[in-house]
Amino acid sequence: MISEIKDISLIEDIFKKIFDQELKTTIYSKIVVYKEKNILGFMIYDLIYDRIELEYIGVVEEYQNKKIASKLMGYLININLPISLEVNINNVKAINLYTKYNFKKVSLRKNYYNNDDAYLMIREV
Repeated sequence: MISEIKDISLIEDIFKKIFDQELKTTIYSKIVVYKEKNILGFMIYDLIYDRIELEYIGVVEEYQNKKIASKLMGYLININLPISLEVNINNVKAINLYTKYNFKKVSLRKNYYNNDDAYLMIREV
């Protein structure tokens, strides 16, 4: 999921909310990109045996198109395991990013995001 994030304080709020709700009880790896003390972007993923599940990726709108998401994806790909993720079918920016890194749409998940469908995308090694 790539969020349409308008400012740095919003991404910090989103990251803290995700951390508080989900990450305290689950083992996830997270990478946060900072500039000074501000979060510019983040990625949260889970290593599940012999594959990676990408849970979240987000970059503050002001810092999009500056290769932050690409560097985060590059890091993940260098782990050299298959990667899976779900993405809203309407999130064109995210789909384009994943396609750039050789993710393939393998199935459609109906109503995955409440009333929106999602693609299951996988990148094989």
